[in-house]
Order: sequence, then structure tokens, then C-alpha cells
Amino acid sequence: MNFLYEPKGKAGKYAKLAVNISKHCRHSCTYCYNVQPGRKTAEDYFRDDPPPKPGLVDGLRADCELWTRKHMVLPVPFVHLCFVGDPFPLDCDHTVTRAVIATLHAFNFPVQVLTKGLLAPEDFVALHPKDKLGFTITTMDEIEAARWEPKAAHPQDRLAQLVEARERGLQTWLSHEPAVSQAGSVTVVRAVAGAGLKPDPFWIGPMNHLAREYDWATVKVVLKETVREVGLTDVVKFKDEVE
Repeated sequence: MNFLYEPKGKAGKYAKLAVNISKHCRHSCTYCYNVQPGRKTAEDYFRDDPPPKPGLVDGLRADCELWTRKHMVLPVPFVHLCFVGDPFPLDCDHTVTRAVIATLHAFNFPVQVLTKGLLAPEDFVALHPKDKLGFTITTMDEIEAARWEPKAAHPQDRLAQLVEARERGLQTWLSHEPAVSQAGSVTVVRAVAGAGLKPDPFWIGPMNHLAREYDWATVKVVLKETVREVGLTDVVKFKDEVE
């Protein structure tokens, strides 16, 4: 299969199947895991208007047909969008993303979205109640967000779309990865609870490949206390504690 694949390693914690719509990303995050020695350079990876992979929709349809013939699995696993790039890049056309979602739905695959962009009304309509819509939120501070994620949606707007997703009857989840500071992480947890949200799961993880400006063990203790205080203990998962 060329487009539908089984994630390996740590990515397998999120989903059993995935599709990457593009080989590039718009958001230019300075902590991006895909931009590091041995992987890609920022010049190679970041594009203001990331193009979809050639032949994606037809190729995905063929992959879905092949997977369905080989596997008689119930329930059908979620397909994660995306580990490379973003399914809903900010200020870009999402027509191909909606076509990918429609193709997966045609084969009864539920979709698990993770984005730092924003959805248009027609994007929300493309999702079904069986799908899961998730956002990455690393900080609620717009100055700090501009430092780490210069071309992603404002964090307040991402949080507002999580609220909208809940109101539309969609399942929601959240990735607070990487934690960029103790104070910033506490603010994110409190903002999520303050919005009346209970995204499931709510992943929290440390900076993975860049030098941390904090002691993760200390930060995690503070975050666990905050999580208990705001009533999110049953949905929060600390990435480094899950095998």
C-alpha cells in the first residue's frame, strides 16, 4: 500500500492506520520532529501552500480496497490524519483533505484528525460523529505561539474550534505536545477545563528532540496536580508513561 499505512514506533500509540496527505507542512514549527538531522531541512519541508501527494485519492481508494480484502476486523480502526504535514493547514484549500475523508468513509474507516490549522464550515460537515477531531495546543500565549508555531492558527482559535466540534456532536481529543514551559502547560490545562472541554484522550508530552528549558520530572508533578484540580484526570495521558 502506498498511501494507507501502519505507523511504527511511538506513532503507533496514536493510531493503527494513518494517511499523510502531503510531504510538506505550512506551519513552520521550530520544534517540528520532521525537521532535524537525518530527516528533512526546514527548506525542504515547509511550504506556504503544501501540495498533496500526486495520485493520492485514487491511490488511497486502491489501498482501502486492498486492506478491506485482507482484514476482517471489527471495529474498523481509526485512520490518523496526519503524522507528516497537517490535514487542515491554515489559509489553504482543503478540497483534497475532504476527498480523502470521503474516501475513507466509503470504506467505513473512522477518521482521527490532528491539526494546528482551522476548519471551514464545509470541513466540519465532512466529518461524522464517529470521527475524532483533535488539535495540537502547545501554549495559550500568542507571543509564545508566534515563536514556536509562526504560521499555525492562533491557540485561542484552535480552542474555540474544539468547543465548536463538541457543539456539533463530534468526538474531540487534544495533543499538548511538546510542553514548551511549565507555566505555559499549566495555562493550557486550565484553559481546556475552563472552556468546559473534556477531550479524550488529552495527551501531554515533553519536548522530544530539542533541549528542554525545564526539568520534565518537576513539570510533570505540577501538571498532574493541575489535572486533578481541574477534573481532567480520567482523560489525560502522559506520553512518556504509555507503552
